[in-house]
Amino acid sequence: MNPDDSLNWHFLLTAMAADQQTASAGFTDAAGSTNKVYQHWADGDAATGSSAEWNNNILNANKSDYFEGEVIPHVFIYKASSQAPLENGQSYSFNVTYNYYQQNTDALGFDYLTTFNTSRTPGQLGVTNPAITPTLDSSFTNNGGFTEFGIVSPGIYTVDANITNVSGITTSGSGNLDHTVTITFTYTGATTSNGVAEIYYGLHLAGPSATDKGASAWTGGSLQTTVDIGGSGATSIQLSPAAIIAGSISGVKFNDLDGDGIRDAGEFGIDGVTIYLDLNNDGQLNGNDVSQITASGGLYAFSVTPDANKSTTVNDPYIVREVVPEGWTQTTAPPAPLTISATTPTYTNINFGNRENIAKLNLVKTTGDGADGAIVDGDGVNVKAGSSVVWTYTVTNVGNVDVAIDKSEGVKDDNGTAGDASDDFYGEYLGGDANNDGLIQTSETWVFSSTGTAVAGAYGNSAVVAGKFNEADVTATDTSSYFGKPSTTALIAPTSTTIQQYLSGTAQTFQDYYSYQGGVIQYSVKAGKISQTNPGVFFYFTGSSGSIKGVDANNDSRADALSLTIDQSRSGTTSMFGVANNGIQLYKVNDLNGNGVIDATDTVTTVSLKSNQIIFGSGATAGDVTINFTPDQVGTMYMLSVKYNTGSVVGNAVSSPSPTVHYDFATKVNGNQVENYAAGVDLAPKPVTAMMLEGESGDGAKAVKAVQI
Repeated sequence: MNPDDSLNWHFLLTAMAADQQTASAGFTDAAGSTNKVYQHWADGDAATGSSAEWNNNILNANKSDYFEGEVIPHVFIYKASSQAPLENGQSYSFNVTYNYYQQNTDALGFDYLTTFNTSRTPGQLGVTNPAITPTLDSSFTNNGGFTEFGIVSPGIYTVDANITNVSGITTSGSGNLDHTVTITFTYTGATTSNGVAEIYYGLHLAGPSATDKGASAWTGGSLQTTVDIGGSGATSIQLSPAAIIAGSISGVKFNDLDGDGIRDAGEFGIDGVTIYLDLNNDGQLNGNDVSQITASGGLYAFSVTPDANKSTTVNDPYIVREVVPEGWTQTTAPPAPLTISATTPTYTNINFGNRENIAKLNLVKTTGDGADGAIVDGDGVNVKAGSSVVWTYTVTNVGNVDVAIDKSEGVKDDNGTAGDASDDFYGEYLGGDANNDGLIQTSETWVFSSTGTAVAGAYGNSAVVAGKFNEADVTATDTSSYFGKPSTTALIAPTSTTIQQYLSGTAQTFQDYYSYQGGVIQYSVKAGKISQTNPGVFFYFTGSSGSIKGVDANNDSRADALSLTIDQSRSGTTSMFGVANNGIQLYKVNDLNGNGVIDATDTVTTVSLKSNQIIFGSGATAGDVTINFTPDQVGTMYMLSVKYNTGSVVGNAVSSPSPTVHYDFATKVNGNQVENYAAGVDLAPKPVTAMMLEGESGDGAKAVKAVQI
């Protein structure tokens, strides 16, 4: 190509070594000319509406809106001339000197050199024709003069230059201090006497630190930066301190003694508390979040620039949060997002109120008799052994903070075994969480409940409610008790007894009903044999313990076949009592509340049995009766009544004196005893009443005269 025709073309030059490795470099054969070899980016002023542009004039408040903590883009145009052409592959360097520290104000100015487009994205410089977009150069030796800052790719942007070295920082001055950094590059464009190389970098405006003020505190005419080549040809540009905006967010952390979220007289500031800018808005102090500790009086202040999240193109607001000290609660609402701009650079009175926490619960445990629903406040309530017992746990918040309670495991009962946690159980949550937030407020009362089966004798159990406040445990305990009145699970009862009376626990025992004749079955003897019995029948009821029920031992999801045996035994030689005609009845329990136990309010349904399901014992098992059936489902409970005929012993020979024979009855399920009636029943001779002659009536007899005999 004719060199005269290559102007404004962009070339990619590739060289190959003997070992086949290659290296490439791009350059543009573009002419460039400007008298403004050192410029900075005036980003425009929001108040006046001025336009953004590259210029080499002083940046004042009418031209720019830079904040402390932001980076001002700079560009140095290294010009070729006929006396000093730019030669391809030749190394060049220049110095950048910037105002760093002002002694009389104790203020920092520019504190370091960094990537030019960190805070602003300038437009095209327009020095070359055509204009060329600078490219990032990050592969240079950095001896400390360049600082990686911000979220953009760090480096120096260039046109027709390859940065090879950035020196360390040289400090000059006494009192007032300047920093100087030398930038070295290799020219990559076509050798030219009228072209340029462009080097773009940024200077960071210092914000306040623990020891120094920020750049806005600088006084005098301006903050200045200067570029020179080998100490000659110095060119300077200025920034007016009045143009520098000090963005800030400040407030106080105070002790909100009354918890109303308002700072009242006498509510002092709290120092030593962390306040932070939640840059990722996750509610946690982490990552790149900026934080500080409140000073004396609870004061804090952040130096900020617009846009909390520099990775987006919009001006994201700041989220200010606190790390609430352990044992305290924030009483003020979280501050609303704060958008920093040139027109709204500061926010004050972003305050945080805290109140010291008092986390305290109260638990009242009551015991009730499930048979009648009576709820009695603990200690000694009488219940029937074997009946259902209801424990009610009432929880209130007597502190000043909300306490989290797990509704499924918040209340635990020790089941009467304080030292053994293996049998503990949890109360069932019934209600009280008005807003369903899992936190018990001071205005709420939560109720839990659990049921059990009363045991005989004195019984007491303790419960604990366990909550959490800020991961700390909050507990309360209470104890209640009852006395379980002895009860039998199986029952021998008089003939007038119903199955519902047995289920509800209101049936009389045989002994109580026939107490007038000694609570026994009486028999009369004639000619050495039993001639008569009274009463003629009695009932054996069984199943109230809930132990006659469907089970799935083989895990086929169906109830297994069940063999139910009433085992009769006696102490003498009289025969066993036989079953009265149609005297066997099986009942299915309707577990109305689904609690898996037989309660007084449950009902029963008659179960029809076929004759081949009933087997009467003989020989060694004489007197036994077995019912074979399959429960309709796993867990279904059953009861049984057997009506016995006492007349089956009539005709039995008895010795003299006439003996008393004791009979026992037990219930077996699949051969295992599950219930019995401990008292059994006695077959005893009817007492003989003496007859008196011409005497007074007595012992149940009437007096007769001799002539009447």
